[in-house]
Amino acid sequence: MTVRRRQIEEADLGAIAELLARGFRLRPRSYWQRGLARMRARSVPVDYPRYGLLLESDGRIVGAILTIYSSVPVEAGCALRCNLSSWYLEPEFRSYAPLLASFRDPAATYVNISPAPNTWSTIEAQGFRCIRQGWFLSFPALSRGNAAARILPLSGAPRDLPERTLLEEHSALGCTVLVIESAGEHFPFVFAPRPLLHRTIPGIKLAYCRDFSHYIRFAGAIGRYLLSRGMPAVVLDNDPRARELTGFPIERKRRYYVRGPHPPRSGDLAYTETIFFGS
Repeated sequence: MTVRRRQIEEADLGAIAELLARGFRLRPRSYWQRGLARMRARSVPVDYPRYGLLLESDGRIVGAILTIYSSVPVEAGCALRCNLSSWYLEPEFRSYAPLLASFRDPAATYVNISPAPNTWSTIEAQGFRCIRQGWFLSFPALSRGNAAARILPLSGAPRDLPERTLLEEHSALGCTVLVIESAGEHFPFVFAPRPLLHRTIPGIKLAYCRDFSHYIRFAGAIGRYLLSRGMPAVVLDNDPRARELTGFPIERKRRYYVRGPHPPRSGDLAYTETIFFGS
């Protein structure tokens, strides 16, 4: 029996959706098809996989891991990030896990934002560290942040905004994108759709801000803007600074792991599975 690793190609997507639907039984095939279709249209750094890697045995796909590579803004310019997501192997091929999940590019920062608890020790043994745990459910319209601000649509934002490409790509993927103008400065925000609390409270998730303190500062203006569009709640990283907001921690068992030179700041889920799959 020969087992080999290779990149996922367009022709593999149907089989990959079937494999992941078997591995993650709460996610139907349509969930994976929709997310993979979104990944098809995105920009990818040169020479990196568009979808991820698979294991193949005698022509049959027996394992896969999705790798979402992206170029993200950091203080020094741009950095390479990879969100490792949705790792699954057929039971009889579990011994080949190290072959599928070996990632050692020194230029890349690897993140895993939704690992199952039974994988935490394995992830930590691979050199990852937990930088955040849980989420925070905020109600920004009730928060004290009342900094003077004017909310601009993406079309009204400066063309030379450093995050312009990020904002345009996330807007095309169905995210809510806005830019706050205050005291002559511009502050970008991206929010990803997310139903909450058994769909009884419409929600949205903070997917990008330049600095978490900016959300705290402009919470009132952001909250009123979102509330007028039927979105009273915003899910955030469970950063200690979130305690300044009206809200409470949720999903305390969720962990955010990272390994590499540029750990994402709180409030930065750009180009992750949150965007493409809604997780």
